[in-house]
Amino acid sequence: MVQQSYQILGDENLNEAALNAISAYIPQSDRILYCSGFDFESKVIAVTNQSVIVGNDEGEIDLSLFYSGIGTATNEGRTLVINTVSISGGSHRYRMGSENVVRRLASIIRVEKQRSKDQRENESSMNGIEQTGPEVNVGIGERVKFWEEQDKINQELIPRVIRQHELLTGHIADHENLPLVAGNAISEALADAREEQRQFYEAALEAAKQEQQQQYDAALEAAKQEQQQQYDIALEAAKQEQQQLHDAALDAAKTAINDEAQTNLERAVTTLDQEWRKTRNILIGITAASGAIAVAAIIIGILI
Repeated sequence: MVQQSYQILGDENLNEAALNAISAYIPQSDRILYCSGFDFESKVIAVTNQSVIVGNDEGEIDLSLFYSGIGTATNEGRTLVINTVSISGGSHRYRMGSENVVRRLASIIRVEKQRSKDQRENESSMNGIEQTGPEVNVGIGERVKFWEEQDKINQELIPRVIRQHELLTGHIADHENLPLVAGNAISEALADAREEQRQFYEAALEAAKQEQQQQYDAALEAAKQEQQQQYDIALEAAKQEQQQLHDAALDAAKTAINDEAQTNLERAVTTLDQEWRKTRNILIGITAASGAIAVAAIIIGILI
């Protein structure tokens, strides 16, 4: 794997298999400038100094386009659209996670495409001078040194140009596609409005749910308290009624016992009085009999 120093765009992780495939695919003379993960971190798009390459998680290359083969690079919301200059007019669309990342990638690709075009024109111009101007003979070493210096200048200028392009193309990505850009801007505005409306709806729904939950909890708590109060009142009333019934039953039992005891006492007194009378009569009879016997004994004694 060729070691590269590049800037990562976006928050998605770079798929290792896709990145290795890209690094193995490009020549050692090429450099990866920017990388971004997308499609749920299963793919990686790389912007090099010569081309745009897309690799997947199976270690394969899905797209490889030199800047000379790219017609336009635009963003449609979160979709990166790369149109080719082939006869068929092919178009490649990649859905990503961040609209800002897509906008930056489109801007970077346009800048690199222009830089590559300028570089080719400079090379053609230098080759023409070298072939037709016998007085001027530029050697290979000097040409390499020239391009090294040019590359350093480009590396300093590219970030500035990108920032300028991002400011200028925030709403209009390409003057050649002004109607499309206007439509995209309207679509983005509608999407933003729908997103804002969705967020507002979700916030209102969440607030309504919370308010409804609070009302439900308050009603439930009030119902519990009222039910507890009714239960306490009913329990107290039941206790009082039970106590009253108990006291009434106890009083009735006491009265019945007292009445029965009084009746039994009177009955016992009556019976005792009757027995006393019987006993007294018996005693009187015995006394009378004893007196008669004594008199009879005296008479018998006299007669004898």
